[in-house]
Amino acid sequence: MGNKNLIIVPMKDPRRSKSRLKGCLSDLDRELLVLKLFNQTLDRLEKALNDLEVEFEVRVVTESEKIEDICLSHNIRTINSGEPKSLSLHLDYAARQAAKLKFSSLCIIPADLADPKIEDFKKLLSFPIVSGEVVMCPANDLGTNALFVSPPNAFGFAYGTKSFLKHVKLAETANVRPVILPLDSIKVDVDTSEDLENLLLKCPTFIKNVGMNE
Repeated sequence: MGNKNLIIVPMKDPRRSKSRLKGCLSDLDRELLVLKLFNQTLDRLEKALNDLEVEFEVRVVTESEKIEDICLSHNIRTINSGEPKSLSLHLDYAARQAAKLKFSSLCIIPADLADPKIEDFKKLLSFPIVSGEVVMCPANDLGTNALFVSPPNAFGFAYGTKSFLKHVKLAETANVRPVILPLDSIKVDVDTSEDLENLLLKCPTFIKNVGMNE
């Protein structure tokens, strides 16, 4: 593998995020939640990368000016693929850009992981991936909670319900070898009220003053 490796963290406008939590959180609390998860992901990624010999560049795919401002404070560049669209289309665009910029690999890490461990990030990013290979960390619900592929545009993405199964099939169709890397702390994101309850049980002060609606 070459020495140009890219990490993409997709992050849409926080005002439009986590619609499935509208029944249990106010609009303000949903925005606070997604911003805290996003910043947590960036902070732990930075700590993991500090201990790795392999070099990565981190970029955030977003159409949100607020997220662009946050990224600026982290010295992270952003990719804006235009108006709001599906996650897969945003990431397909980012993969094409990565290939044009001669990155040899692309690692997609979601911004809404509940409690990603630095050691798990290290295990993922230090995997000795080769061209024609994709490493995937499935979510508990069979979503795709991390995807590490070389080259970046080896196949199109299909995020959504049970996307892990779809990505395995897409990789095989494109003659890309799928490697399954289950990492406990990367299996868990925050999409549903049950996910949120589990997070707040584990860390009641994760978002100061957040409360579940009655």
